[in-house]
Amino acid sequence: MKTLIHERVGLARVGKNPYVICRVRSGWVVLGDHQFLEGYSLLLPDPVVASLNHLTAARRSHFLTDMAAVGDALLEVTDAHRINYHILGNADPALHAHIFPRYLSEPAEKRAGPVWQYDRAERRSSLFDQERDRPLMDAIRGHLQAKGIAQQAPAGRLTGRVRCSVGCENPCRGKTIKAISFDGDMTLWDFERVMRDSLSLALVELRRRVPGHASADLTVDKMIEIRNSVAAELKGKVVNLEEIRFQAFRRTVGFVGCADDNLAADLNSLYLKHRFEDIELYPDVIPSLDALRPNFLMGLLSNGNGYPERCGLPDRFSFVVFSQDVGVEKPDAGMFLAACKQAGCAPSELMHVGDSLESDIAGANGVGAVSVWLNRDAKQNDSGIVPDHEIRSLSELADIVKRNGEASNKATGSDA
Repeated sequence: MKTLIHERVGLARVGKNPYVICRVRSGWVVLGDHQFLEGYSLLLPDPVVASLNHLTAARRSHFLTDMAAVGDALLEVTDAHRINYHILGNADPALHAHIFPRYLSEPAEKRAGPVWQYDRAERRSSLFDQERDRPLMDAIRGHLQAKGIAQQAPAGRLTGRVRCSVGCENPCRGKTIKAISFDGDMTLWDFERVMRDSLSLALVELRRRVPGHASADLTVDKMIEIRNSVAAELKGKVVNLEEIRFQAFRRTVGFVGCADDNLAADLNSLYLKHRFEDIELYPDVIPSLDALRPNFLMGLLSNGNGYPERCGLPDRFSFVVFSQDVGVEKPDAGMFLAACKQAGCAPSELMHVGDSLESDIAGANGVGAVSVWLNRDAKQNDSGIVPDHEIRSLSELADIVKRNGEASNKATGSDA
C-alpha cells in the first residue's frame, strides 16, 4: 500500500521534496506542512516500513536516536521548552515520527496537553512557506551537521537531479568516480537459480535419509518459506548467513519429524558446497570487470555471503563489504559508508551497481553516491526510486563512466 509517506520519501530521494531539511542515517528530516508550532518537524524512514516494529533492532535504534537528535536541534534553535514525540501511523499506515516543539507562550490549557487538542483549523494554520521557513530549516540542518547526524548531500541533491536511463546521451552529474561497488546476488550471478538447485540436492539427501510421506511431500518452495521464517525470527539477533541457513535446516528436519542436528549440519554443508561451487556468473561480468579494473577500485557490497574467491571472482575486488560483518543491511547508509572507508573515497566518489531499487539504488542515493540500476529484464519502475543510470547489461558501464568522466572534466575545465 502506497501512502503519503511513500510519496514524500520518493520525492526526497529525487530532490523534489521542498520540506526536506536534511538526510540522516535512518531517513529524512522534513519540516511539517503546517507550522502552527514553529519548528514542527517529522522524521520519515528510508526505506519506508509499516511501523517501528518492522525495523531491525539496529535500524530501530537509528530511527529513535535520529528522532531525539531532531528534538535536540529544535531545543537549540527555537525557544521551545519541551519536545513532544508522536509515532501514530493510523491515517497513513507507514512509520513516521511527529516532532513538536512546545512553547511557554502557548495557552496554558493547551500547553498542558497533547498537540491534538488544538482544533483542526488551528493545526492547519500557518502553512509551510519555503522563503519564510528557510532560515529555520538551515538552522536545524546546521545543528544536526555539527553533531554529525545530518549527512552531507552533494550539490544539487536537494534541488533536483537528472535521471539517466537506457540510451541516454546526457552525462548526468559529472562526478569524479574513484571506486565502483557491485551487488552480488542477481547482479553478478543468478542466486535464485543456484539457491533452488542447491536446495533441491539437499532435499534429495533428506528424503534418502528420512524416508516417508513428510519428506516426500516437502518442496523447495516450503524449504524457502521455512528459511525466510527463521531469518525473520533471528533478525537483529544472528547476522551470519551460514548460521541462519543451518537453523533453517534444523527447522526443516524437524518439519519432517526428525530431530537430528547432525543431519541438519550435513544438509547445510551439502547446500553450501553447491551454492558456491555451482554459481554461474552472468556472461557480461568478467569482461566488464576486466575493462574497468585498470581505472577504478572495484568492490563487492552485498547483503548476501557470496565470497568472491568461492564465486569465480578471486583477486577481482579491492574491497569487500558484507552486511553480516557490518551489522546492517543495504539500504542502510552504514553499508555504503563502510565501502567508502575501505576504498578510501568520499560517498560522492563511489558508483554503486545493483539490481534492487529498494536496497541498492535507494541506499546509494541516500549517501550521495552515483547509483546504477542493473535492470536485466526491463522491469517497469513504479517505486518512486530514481537511479542516476539504468542499464540492461554491465557492458554498458564502460560508456557510463566515460561520459561521467567527460562531464567531470568539462565541469572543472580540464581537458585531461
